[in-house]
Amino acid sequence: MAGPRDGSCELTPGVPGFHAVPDQTPARSSSATAGRSPFVDHLRWGVVALVVILHAAVTCSGIGGWYYHEPAKLGTVSRVAFLAYELHLQAFFMGLLFLVAYRGNWLLRIPRAFGLFWLRLAVIVGPALWVGVLIGGRVWAGDYSRVAGGLHWQSGLYCLWESLFCTGVCLGLTVIVRDQFNRHTPLTRFLSDNSFAVYSRAHRSPSSS
Repeated sequence: MAGPRDGSCELTPGVPGFHAVPDQTPARSSSATAGRSPFVDHLRWGVVALVVILHAAVTCSGIGGWYYHEPAKLGTVSRVAFLAYELHLQAFFMGLLFLVAYRGNWLLRIPRAFGLFWLRLAVIVGPALWVGVLIGGRVWAGDYSRVAGGLHWQSGLYCLWESLFCTGVCLGLTVIVRDQFNRHTPLTRFLSDNSFAVYSRAHRSPSSS
């Protein structure tokens, strides 16, 4: 008769074929995985914090899809401020979240100069493209029809801006956090260990609670 296969330690006296089986479960660190890179944890919990902040902005501004919006009438300045904040966040944060779900340690091999080049490109060229979208597409006035898709140059310009900004910020933040903040503190370890629970809750509507 075969012994238990679940890795636990069992001992049944007097029954042939049953014997003590040592527990072979690998030890787990308090951060879930002992060999995890701290910089990846920092990027992950940072993105989760941005998800929460973005949803708060969507709730207050009424701009964007969400299950609840505060009744608000925005002026031009407030609308542009919320658009700048929300569009820049949503342009890169989910891409960065998928980027850190990497395999093979390829994030460690991204040259720092390469990442910083793309970040500079996003920061320098990106604003000009975004202003072109804002003015040319009349987004500042609350008209999103020309940037929402279709054969419009405004839509093409928006796609170009979003792709450039996403690539530049994702690569730039990755090399900066990797090279300068690749270590944990008690606070960052706590944030990392609880980030998925916060992310799950932020994406759960009241109807699914």
